[in-house]
Amino acid sequence: MYDVAVNMIVRNGEDSIAACLETILPRVKKAIVLIDDTSTDSTSAIVHRLSKKWDNLEVKWYPVREPLIDVVAMRNAALELIKEKWVWIVDSDEY
Repeated sequence: MYDVAVNMIVRNGEDSIAACLETILPRVKKAIVLIDDTSTDSTSAIVHRLSKKWDNLEVKWYPVREPLIDVVAMRNAALELIKEKWVWIVDSDEY
């Protein structure tokens, strides 16, 4: 396992989030997933289920009111939680 923290923000990622997280979680120290609270699919349920399986998965929900501004704020909020040596920014459809 590498001293890497994953920084991921997601909205409506149910089609790919499980495959993405199952691929990266065995390789990193921590993954922080911020879920956009305007997500309308089962992304939240999928990530919650995976958080029970993986101790290194941290999940937060983020209130989005102004999407263009809040995306940057979400990314920065996740960065503030990271203490690992390296940061890997991953989108939910990458695996």
